[in-house]
Parts: sequence; C-alpha cells; structure tokens
Amino acid sequence: MDLREPYRSQAAAQIRASVSAADVEQGPCPGPAEKDAAQENHARVDIHIHSIRKRLTDSDGLCAKWVIDTMVTCGILQDDSPKEVRSVTFSQEKGKPERTIVEIYEADDN
Repeated sequence: MDLREPYRSQAAAQIRASVSAADVEQGPCPGPAEKDAAQENHARVDIHIHSIRKRLTDSDGLCAKWVIDTMVTCGILQDDSPKEVRSVTFSQEKGKPERTIVEIYEADDN
C-alpha cells in the first residue's frame, strides 16, 4: 500500500499556506483533524525533511520538531512516538523560493 498519496492529499488540503522559517511559532492548522480511513489503517512511517533556503544552515540547525508536531496537530500523523515514526532524515540546498518539502514514506519494517 502506497501511503504517500493519501498523506500528500491530506496535507495539501489541511496546510494551504506556506509558512516561512521566521513564522515557525504560528501553526497553519486550527486543531486536530478528523481521522480518515488512511489514518485508521496506518503503518509506521519514515519522514524526510528537505530545506531549500538562501543560505545553508549548520547541520545541527535543521529541526523537525515543529514540522512533525504540526502534522500531529493537523491529524496527518496520529502520534510522533517511535510507534508511529521510525526515522526522520534531513537534507538541504541553496535556492529560491525558500521552502520546506516534507516527504512521508511507509516504513519497511521487514
């Protein structure tokens, strides 16, 4: 089962506006969303966060906490514990426009 498309569709519907790095304290979601069928039958996930910025940051400057907490608040993830999220990885590049790309993959727990 490919979970990427349900997550992408749900994320696009719930997170309409792009949030700049300076606005990380502002949440794009009003509160937890209702659970749908894709969330009821879920597997653990791997999350990759790719940051595109005018300037590269130090490796320890990349932080996923706000992004993952927002996905929980919006109902994209049920929880951010190891039971739900197997791994979180990061990458970055210089570029414009500045943006953050979040990819969610079904974890291969075999």
